[in-house]
Amino acid sequence: MMITNLQINALAAVVILLILANNRNSPVCPPENRSFRLLLIHLLILLALDSAMWSVNLQQFPGARMLNLIVNYVYYAEQSILGYLWGMYSHRLTRLELTPQGRWLHRLPLVTGLAILCANPMTQSVFVISADNVYSRGWGIWGSIYAVCAFFYLIEAMLLAVFRLSHLSDEERKDGWNLLVGSALPVLGAVLQMLWYGVTAIWSFGALSVLILYLNVQSRHAAKAEKELEQSRISVMLSQIQPHFLYNALLGIKELCDTEPGKASDALEHFSYFLRGNLDSLTITRLIPFTKELEHIEDYLYLEKMRYEERIKIEWKIEYKDFMLPPLTLQPIIENAVRHGITKKNEGGKLTIRTEQNEDSILITVRDDGAGFDINEPKNDGKTHIGIENVRKRLEMMCGGALMVKSEKEVGTEVTIILPQRRGDPGENYSGGR
Repeated sequence: MMITNLQINALAAVVILLILANNRNSPVCPPENRSFRLLLIHLLILLALDSAMWSVNLQQFPGARMLNLIVNYVYYAEQSILGYLWGMYSHRLTRLELTPQGRWLHRLPLVTGLAILCANPMTQSVFVISADNVYSRGWGIWGSIYAVCAFFYLIEAMLLAVFRLSHLSDEERKDGWNLLVGSALPVLGAVLQMLWYGVTAIWSFGALSVLILYLNVQSRHAAKAEKELEQSRISVMLSQIQPHFLYNALLGIKELCDTEPGKASDALEHFSYFLRGNLDSLTITRLIPFTKELEHIEDYLYLEKMRYEERIKIEWKIEYKDFMLPPLTLQPIIENAVRHGITKKNEGGKLTIRTEQNEDSILITVRDDGAGFDINEPKNDGKTHIGIENVRKRLEMMCGGALMVKSEKEVGTEVTIILPQRRGDPGENYSGGR
């Protein structure tokens, strides 16, 4: 039976590794994707620990019993953590937002289960390792409470799935059915494992669950997000090539041709690079180096300064450059700062662009001391907000980033982009040169 269990775990691990590999190669990152990836990683760890338990149990070598104890404690702790992660994934998938107080209450089963596990050396309510290194389950009231805490989040996910089936749209009902089946399988495995000792079924069934969720939920969400991303990319590219901007830029270049031919040549070069950067964004489906985005910003600001001259002052505080971001992330934000902030004041203003790195993220800040606006006041044209929301959506889908806006009338606006630290593949960068 031990060999069979090890083979089942190995097959389940291969399935999870294949899902992880395919999931990593996806160019988009739906909101629940990060929770799903964590779920896969911890399920893989749990399968490895389960295999280690079967391998060490009954063995007689120096330190075998101690090793068996350690592996079991880690296994049961990981089981509680995985249950909690399953709950977080189900919340993301069903779009259920908890209040700060609700989040603490939601962690209560996890904390209770871990506390019971910590007391196991005295109570032996979760599991027992005999003196001759034989594993057996613990019983009693505390063991039952631990089991309820460990599987609480799976049962919660099933209830959330039923809610989806009865209250939401047809598309979301598909998610509900898959979440219901996916959450029920590990519970069924737990029942089988309780009835037939020696059968490992809980998390091998869990591997089948994540396969169902990946094929029927994650893949569909990724395809939908990729389509939205494509539409978003086209929308933002077209928004940057506006007739009035092209007219003003070309008119400025014509005037320079009559007065300063050398500057006209430089301006025409920046103008052509700016157009190429916008057109390139249609074919780029991956993150690009920040240096490429920076070149595009410099081309845009050169053209705007040609028109507004000293009314636009620029301060660069680029402390960190070695990172990736979605194409056309900063340029729409900087255009908003120039068009709706600085140039709305007769005297103009200053634009500050800053990048910095901390332990777990990269921060990009765009600040202007222009006209500002009331972020709670609805805009009649909606153009500025549409551009910001477009960038926010692409940040979230492509790299799990976030965008925050602070503004005050007659004081200015500050936009902060937060990019989580990730080890991207440089080979995914597009290779256009200058």
